[in-house]
Amino acid sequence: MVQKLAHTTRHLQRLAKHPFESVHAGLEHSVGQVWSLLVHGQEWYNGWLSLAWSRIGFHGKHPATTSHGAGLLGLLELRYFTELGTSLTQRALMDPEADVSPYPFAYCSIWMAAKLGKAVKRYLLSAIIFESSVENAALGALQELGELRAKFLIDCHS
Repeated sequence: MVQKLAHTTRHLQRLAKHPFESVHAGLEHSVGQVWSLLVHGQEWYNGWLSLAWSRIGFHGKHPATTSHGAGLLGLLELRYFTELGTSLTQRALMDPEADVSPYPFAYCSIWMAAKLGKAVKRYLLSAIIFESSVENAALGALQELGELRAKFLIDCHS
């Protein structure tokens, strides 16, 4: 189990180091899905440059402007967050009267992706040092991520 978690940690680190660029092979589809969930009423049209990106929480007019050291992992987490996130996320996304701008989904998800890599690494190290269960270490990292997501959402939506 330690080897599997170490392999997963290395994979997360590789994704985090991979730059978030528009030329990446499956990236266009993922970005298009995020766009369609978060930018209501505007067609995607491969719109890499758009002010709408800043309205949903990116720092500028291109989705690569907000990476927080999360790289491609940040985009994958953002896609997961917009598609399968908590009920609070889904309620905010589906509310037709809600203004998108106060909900920084992009920033939140990418920030959490960067934290995920650090949490997994920290819990793996803890499991090795204290000879505790690696399964418990992995669950601890996931639980911490869930708590971070819930806290951030509550702070942003209260």
